[in-house]
Amino acid sequence: VLYLNIAGQNMIVLGTHRAAADLLERRANIYSGRPDLIVLNLVTGGMRWGFTAMNDLWKRQRRGAHE
Repeated sequence: VLYLNIAGQNMIVLGTHRAAADLLERRANIYSGRPDLIVLNLVTGGMRWGFTAMNDLWKRQRRGAHE
């Protein structure tokens, strides 16, 4: 496991597929968050459902996109 901080953005690099699968599949509810992209929010007027954190707004937008 390698931890980096690049331009203020925290990043973790995993060395094995097993470690990545463990974190992303078995513990997805903990690690599925997304950073708030302020510039993207300004450019799209808030219509950025693919980059929104998984919350109630995200669920409503995703449901609307699937309809």
